[in-house]
Amino acid sequence: EWIYPVPKNLLSPDYLLQLGRKRAIDSIIHGVPGGPMPPWGELGKGKPFDHSTPVLTQLEIEQLVDWIFDQLPEQPGESNESEAPKWRYTPNDVLRELEREEKPLPLSSRPVALMGELKGSEKPSVTSLFTVRKNAKGEEAYDLNRSLYTSENLTEGERLFTEHCAICHGSSGGGNGPRAATMAEAKPRMLSHLPWIRERDDLRLLRSIKYGVKGTSMSAWGDSTSPLQRIQMLLYIRHLTDQAALRSAIESALYDTYEVAEQTISKQRQVFARDVLAAQNALDSAKNALADAERGNSPNALTEAWKSYQRAQEKLQTLKHTDEILSSLILLLRSENAEASALGQRLLMGDREGLWDPQFIEWIESQASRWEFASGGLALQESPEERKNASERLISLQLRYELALKGIDQLEAVTNGMLPSLERTEKLKELEQRRKVLTELIGEIQQRSAAIERLQTSEATLYQSFKASLEAQQ
Repeated sequence: EWIYPVPKNLLSPDYLLQLGRKRAIDSIIHGVPGGPMPPWGELGKGKPFDHSTPVLTQLEIEQLVDWIFDQLPEQPGESNESEAPKWRYTPNDVLRELEREEKPLPLSSRPVALMGELKGSEKPSVTSLFTVRKNAKGEEAYDLNRSLYTSENLTEGERLFTEHCAICHGSSGGGNGPRAATMAEAKPRMLSHLPWIRERDDLRLLRSIKYGVKGTSMSAWGDSTSPLQRIQMLLYIRHLTDQAALRSAIESALYDTYEVAEQTISKQRQVFARDVLAAQNALDSAKNALADAERGNSPNALTEAWKSYQRAQEKLQTLKHTDEILSSLILLLRSENAEASALGQRLLMGDREGLWDPQFIEWIESQASRWEFASGGLALQESPEERKNASERLISLQLRYELALKGIDQLEAVTNGMLPSLERTEKLKELEQRRKVLTELIGEIQQRSAAIERLQTSEATLYQSFKASLEAQQ
């Protein structure tokens, strides 16, 4: 159970025959990126124990794979060297399947449907659908074009995923669906496991959706879904992982900014903790000296003892007050962290509209150097210019959503000019829903930005009180 994913059953004929001898050899040589399978046939690089030979040589790996496949029972009509249909499924096959669809497919964010473009083109190309790149092995990899990540496709993909996939993979792709508990040999894949899914291109995932993964519980969905539906499901799966990656980036930036700032202020509190302890000890000594003086017969000694006691008491109170300022400062930072975190999670909702802006993370990161602790003590490193630049980043975020809202106004005007129809009604309803989401997002940005501005102003005021308290102690 501590290995994820659970190792494949190498006694399963279905799994091995679909994998094929060549891919089995490749998996042993190079490992399985994103999983626990190590590269047994590669040389260690950049390590003090570099060797000229890998753990297993090419010949040893081939002999091992031959032995594994020799254990398989005879499969009528199948050969160990045959290429399973899954691996013969190419980008052109995806394109041909889409072209055979009878209804137009609204895959593109542009007004003209993708199928209209394909059918009207003399030479439909793979790049109409995929972005082609080189993977880590230098092989061609195919990812669905970003223009396909429309609100319509993601909404339909979410519906299909919930209907067909969530029972095993879980509603957020965590591999923890209701049926997962009953699966022993091969648990549902954690689609939100970023190291694994980032190593797979979209063609590989489309193959698995269409043909399934033999030897596991992953069924073949090719007969019960259309090409468009499989693409929409994959777009939503990628959207989930994109969201997970963005959420992780936001959390990392928040930690580096606010948690580190809290640790910085805590360093100053540690200094005061020692001073408070020393002041408390001094007060106890002064109190004892005062008691001794009260039992004596010298008025002058009593007066001096009383003054010493008052000075010790005032010093302790001043130190405690200064520490309370720092404690309040930490509470303000936590509130600011909560506001920024809530804003980030809300902005992620705009990703479905293609409106996510990395400026938000840049804004968080720009706050990371505000607090510093050095030999001179705690310092707030913030100039009026830096404060202004940070504020302008948030304003530009708001403008981005306001422009999108104007775009919806224009689309609504065009749609209102159409003849009355069910399509027109549905389009207007969809635009109204998008308007609602964007309006709420703009309101959230305004509200959270104002709250953060107030908190930072309060932090600056507290810092000035902290400095004044330090000066009073000198």
